[in-house]
Amino acid sequence: MKLKTILALSTSLATVVTAHAAIGQEITMRVADVYPTTHPVPNSTIRVFMEEVESRVGDQIGFEYYPAQQLGSGADLLSLTQEGVVDIGLVVPSYISDILPLSAVSELPGAYGSSCEGTMAMHELMTGDGILAREEFNPNDVRVLITHAFAPFQAFSTQSFESLASYEGQKLRTLGLVTDLTIESLGATPIRISAPEINEAMSRGTIDGGLLGVATVLSYDLVPYVRSGTYGESFGGAVVTYTISHSNWERLSPEVQEAMTEAGRMATLSGCEAADDAVDTQYDTLRDADVQIVELSEEDAATFATSTARIGETWAESLNERGRPGTEVLEAFRAALAD
Repeated sequence: MKLKTILALSTSLATVVTAHAAIGQEITMRVADVYPTTHPVPNSTIRVFMEEVESRVGDQIGFEYYPAQQLGSGADLLSLTQEGVVDIGLVVPSYISDILPLSAVSELPGAYGSSCEGTMAMHELMTGDGILAREEFNPNDVRVLITHAFAPFQAFSTQSFESLASYEGQKLRTLGLVTDLTIESLGATPIRISAPEINEAMSRGTIDGGLLGVATVLSYDLVPYVRSGTYGESFGGAVVTYTISHSNWERLSPEVQEAMTEAGRMATLSGCEAADDAVDTQYDTLRDADVQIVELSEEDAATFATSTARIGETWAESLNERGRPGTEVLEAFRAALAD
């Protein structure tokens, strides 16, 4: 299969589209996400996936890759995938928590200690007969191909850090209900915005920081605004997926389906391993930029653990009251992490 790069120019910026094309190819699939081309997540997940599928069944299928919200925002990509405008789309549950509320279980503080721990647990729940596949993704007519849980979130702020009390009164970027509860436990105010909007919000003072992955700080060029960040904690997390609609899946040959399933497993593992391996190097970059990197004291760590101890149950109970299996999902997630 021939690989070529196409430059797509707009009035505001030049974006890069990577296209795979082959003579006699039966299907060309459009792949879309929200990440800039420098972001490590697509480079270690969806690109790995496309290359692996190409190596197995490149005579039957090819890809056109549209990064950086070229085909739609993060909140729109589920519907675009369902409608077939996008064949394989990034679905970020936290951006559409009204549609995929159960997947927010990955945001629980202290739940997992590495990207791979969170990723493999969530992949189990989101694929096959997993509870999130049954309760959320199948009813929305999509199948998860790749799962990625970010390395545990840390607290980053435009202000210096003295103790956990430093976050009181700050406005911190949040993902959804679970992260809201975590931020409120710090005495801070949660502000919901998507990752591509963080830079502008931080530069304008709309937010003072957020609970973020260190990769997000670097990929969205937040270093000029960040004065402090924690290290080695777990203020929660987030999961993203690359999905395909059931109708698109069913039109693929069994050979291509098998190739995609295996490539999805490979890309899922590749992504989390790359994320975990990169953490210390990413922190070195922050230190070189004179960002204050801190670890919580034993007293602060105990205070945080106590204040967030019941967030999981509170979240689950709120979903139970809406007729959703919150407690069942929470128990399944904890069981998957324990395996």
